[in-house]
Amino acid sequence: MTYLDTGALDGLKQLLGEDMLDISDLYVTTLPEAVRGLQDCHAQGNFQQLMHEAHALKGSSANLGALEMARLCTGIEKMALDASQREAVSALVNSLEPAAAATVSAMRSAGYARPAG
Repeated sequence: MTYLDTGALDGLKQLLGEDMLDISDLYVTTLPEAVRGLQDCHAQGNFQQLMHEAHALKGSSANLGALEMARLCTGIEKMALDASQREAVSALVNSLEPAAAATVSAMRSAGYARPAG
């Protein structure tokens, strides 16, 4: 599975220099909270809010080349309000946490985000 668009990230790094790391660090440090927000909306059955939060995370993920996170959020956003898609939405929401962890790990190990700590 491809978690990162390294071409996009290399382009951002070239364009923004050290500022890119600041932006990436903000993303990786706030990603767990964003995932929890989506999980909470899903658990509460608040599918309208789930759609909005998925849209927001999709955008920030896509902008930073976090392909799998953007893909999952796109699916959640598209299906959140369709009652016939509840099982599919649940599967996507359940995939968020491991995908987020893999994304953060990939960004840090490839030098697109600073190491934790």
